Amino acid sequence: GIEFYLRIRLVKESLEGYTVGYAADTAIVLALHETKAEFAEAGVEDVTFEQYVEFVKGANEDKAIVDGEPIDGNPTMLYDFKNEEQNVTYRYLTVLYEADDGFWMVQFASQKDNFDAYEPSFIEAAKSVSFSA
Repeated sequence: GIEFYLRIRLVKESLEGYTVGYAADTAIVLALHETKAEFAEAGVEDVTFEQYVEFVKGANEDKAIVDGEPIDGNPTMLYDFKNEEQNVTYRYLTVLYEADDGFWMVQFASQKDNFDAYEPSFIEAAKSVSFSA
């Protein structure tokens, strides 16, 4: 499992494609856990954290990703995503973590216009992330 502290009241939601998601009116946190066993089942043995980081960047290369400052040594990426249905652009802060059994991609997002106000809280939350079996 994953734990973190964020000063925004979030509601846990099931979101397709993610291990867990939390949403509020103004922000969202998405987490995807990918285990080393899942990589092995897909034919990729002994994936390193560095390889995982490159895999994530490659899988999202259509999003004009900008490398952010590492948070407690964990690589970060920033990118914008426009929800065409809502006609709203969101900014994502993605932080990658290595856990005992694999990797986690944790995304903190808000509307782009509000991101600067939320970024300090997102960084604080990213520093508080911990994992358990």
